[in-house]
Amino acid sequence: MSIAWGSLVLLIVLLPGVLFFVGTYFPEQFTREAESRSPLGQLAGALLIAFLLHAVASGLVGVVCGGPIPCVSVESFLDTVNVDPKLPGATRDVGAMLGRYRWWIFAYVLTLCAAGIGLGAAYGWITTKRRIRGLSRHPWVHDLRTDGLTYAYVMTHIRQDDRILMYKGFLRAFGLQQDGRFSYVVLSEAARMYMTLGAEVAETSSAERQRTIGASSPGAVVSPSEPTKPRRRVHSIFVIEGEDIANVVFDVLATEARAVSPEELRQMIREEGAEIGLVFSEEELDELTRST
Repeated sequence: MSIAWGSLVLLIVLLPGVLFFVGTYFPEQFTREAESRSPLGQLAGALLIAFLLHAVASGLVGVVCGGPIPCVSVESFLDTVNVDPKLPGATRDVGAMLGRYRWWIFAYVLTLCAAGIGLGAAYGWITTKRRIRGLSRHPWVHDLRTDGLTYAYVMTHIRQDDRILMYKGFLRAFGLQQDGRFSYVVLSEAARMYMTLGAEVAETSSAERQRTIGASSPGAVVSPSEPTKPRRRVHSIFVIEGEDIANVVFDVLATEARAVSPEELRQMIREEGAEIGLVFSEEELDELTRST
């Protein structure tokens, strides 16, 4: 029982350091496999971060404690970790201390956990924004965008004679392994094509021979017995397994478009409609803005 209690206390003490690494993944657009470390290195990092946070917190509390705010007592902490159930007096003292300061202890741990997550998110943001590129194992992945502004050309290992199967589409998500290889790539508006290996040059299929994935199944009419069946296909998401990927070419696109508020969009629809003689009701404007 003593060993389990001491391990629980130490786990709570190390929790801010563990949550720091959780926070680093928040700004990421890809799987956290790329940034994982060895268990020993992860434990060492959690120990360091937790020690620094507790040191700073103890110093700050030491400045303002003495009145209603109790001071952090290292001696009481060690007694809590090493409490011996065979000594009823020590157990009662620890229980009385925890009961008396339970809300202060809870606030202290909660504040440090929030600080750990916040610092981890800040670290991840600095890494993804390329302020310090050396902090990331694969810094090039932060140039890719999954908001429809990166176009991908994926060459697979699937081959027939001199033709190699390829896919293209807008990048929506991807997973990266620790060695930099893709574990999966997710495309929208994907199309299938082939690369033909000629004697002097390799050529891809012409636009007429490329096939859009999902275009052959636009959807079906809803029947009364199946009210939850989709009325139409909104879009297709195509997932390519990493074991099928030979290499990928990414085109990061630029756009001058800007986000507009719902009111600005409604005004733009009114103006465009007025130019061609259309007048939209408020209900129609609501429907158009929701669909957009």
